[in-house]
Amino acid sequence: MGPTIDSAKCTKCGGCVEICAAGVYTQKEAKAVPDVVNASICIQCGHCLMRCPTDAISVPGLSPDQIHELGRLPEVDEMANLLRGRRSVRLFSGQKVDRDTLEKVISLAAAAPSAHNDRTTEFVVIQNPETIRLVEQYTTEAMQKISSALDDSARALFERVIEAQRAGRHRILHEAPALIAFHGQRDNQLANVNAQLCIENAMLAMYGMGLGGYYCGFVTVMGHLDERLLKLLKIPPDHELFGVLTIGYPKTKLTRWVERKPRITWD
Repeated sequence: MGPTIDSAKCTKCGGCVEICAAGVYTQKEAKAVPDVVNASICIQCGHCLMRCPTDAISVPGLSPDQIHELGRLPEVDEMANLLRGRRSVRLFSGQKVDRDTLEKVISLAAAAPSAHNDRTTEFVVIQNPETIRLVEQYTTEAMQKISSALDDSARALFERVIEAQRAGRHRILHEAPALIAFHGQRDNQLANVNAQLCIENAMLAMYGMGLGGYYCGFVTVMGHLDERLLKLLKIPPDHELFGVLTIGYPKTKLTRWVERKPRITWD
């Protein structure tokens, strides 16, 4: 079953036909009620619901209470401050992040675009201090196992991190109070891309909410090499770990930004 149109509510404006990239709707003539001709290819993106001025369209899987009015959009300078000001944070205040705040970050992360609107990304939140300790331990042990096979530069980096961990200096998770793991189906070719888009959304949301964190590449990469990490992070057997973010309140806040010079090729 696909989308339906209530002809009594429909204004026959054709907006749903115009905005649907999939071609679910057609309008045989101007000022006619559109027909649903390709219901099976509807991806439940919700564009038609947002476009319809009279709420005449129903889409299975999308309820009316999922459609909301946008508030004021940020001015370009405000958006520039958000994008330029976001930095990786590895110095945390020690303040815990409450569940409501974590859920809001994930809700904003999940608002990221995804290929074919598949919404493949799933999330695991880790707050248990013992689990976080074990994530560091297993990551350190996995790094130690492969360090000898790395080139000189990478081996030197691994050895510095391993030595710091042994000395009780937390150079993998930096005493972050919480982690968010992003994962999805291994056999979906675009699940990784979808997850990276969610991760970027999450990092921007964190910064805008006064939080901070960083993409923990050590845990993400070692998770591909050590099954214990995947089990600890509750990643299902048919899923792949695509990224891990630390999250917490920064101990210090930066008020300046570093200019980045983009490399551009014009045609």
